[in-house]
Amino acid sequence: MRRAVTIMLILALAVMEARAVTVGDVTRVEGQRINKLHGLGLVVGLAGTGDSGDYAPAIRPLAALLQRLADPVVSASELKATKNVALVTISVTVPASGARKGDRLDVEVQSIGSAKSLAGGRLFITPLQGPQKNSIVYGLAEGAVRLENPKQATVGVVDGGAVLEEEVLTEFVSANKFRLVLADALAGFAAAAEVSQVINERNQYTAGHDISRALDARTVEVEVPEFQRANPVPFLGDVLKLSLRSPLETAARVEINDHTGTIVITGNVEISAAVISHPTLTLSTISTTSSAAATTSTPNAGSSASASSGPAPAPDGPFAKIDPTGEGGVRLQDLVNAMNTLKVPAADQIAIIKLLSKGGRIHGEVIFVE
Repeated sequence: MRRAVTIMLILALAVMEARAVTVGDVTRVEGQRINKLHGLGLVVGLAGTGDSGDYAPAIRPLAALLQRLADPVVSASELKATKNVALVTISVTVPASGARKGDRLDVEVQSIGSAKSLAGGRLFITPLQGPQKNSIVYGLAEGAVRLENPKQATVGVVDGGAVLEEEVLTEFVSANKFRLVLADALAGFAAAAEVSQVINERNQYTAGHDISRALDARTVEVEVPEFQRANPVPFLGDVLKLSLRSPLETAARVEINDHTGTIVITGNVEISAAVISHPTLTLSTISTTSSAAATTSTPNAGSSASASSGPAPAPDGPFAKIDPTGEGGVRLQDLVNAMNTLKVPAADQIAIIKLLSKGGRIHGEVIFVE
């Protein structure tokens, strides 16, 4: 029995450790980002759905291609009946971890001419360049085009169609230092200071001094200890695995999507005392007894929504506590929970939140997303 309890305790501790929030969970390494390669090519083999023969931007590169293949074209009129070729832009996304020679990546293909469909076509071998002017050729793209959406017949993918001829790597250490960038939702001076402090506490003994400092609300700079500079990757990995003392507090933020009727609340968003009058109900965040309440009232036809800080109306209908903890202070989440209890439609909830925000009664950032 004792052995079983010991095993259960070990498993419980393992689960607690697995759930710990790490530095890598809340930050990314500066410089570790995706890169784009691009090119301009031709999709051939189309069944009469390509660019028309009088579309010069497609005819010119086709004539140049035939020239390179030792089949010169005397005039563009020779290609006027061409309908099985389409001029396309191609792009390749290189992951944030970079890519090496010989790696294969997917290719996105988009028609830019008069082609009706790329179905059944094949991308002719095309060089891939970086975004900078006069870039070197990083790889070659070629292969059968697959339509992801039949309703978008002029956009397709060549699975694994890009083969890299040059490495695409990102430098993350400069002057023996690297930077960690906090996620947007967690950015804040206190959060950056917390990450920096954890790194210093775990490395001060071996390094002999503080190696980290918060530069701003999002950026933490870390110095690679001298004895690890020849190979900084293991040190960076150790830093990203450091456990934070407690999860970083999410910034007080409300995101509203009118189209979907979605409300997302992060952090501890509080609201000031207010009475909200709406055509279908009245809500109050002002305490009437020991805690704040939400009440419904008889609809007032033709009235419009408003918010005020006047006295709370006496409850005369269904009742729901907005301050369930009784600790004082009303959170927006408590108000939304009360409105859900009263079955207030999402559109009305969003209208009420907009009114509170307009009146300066929401203590947090309010963002409207599409």
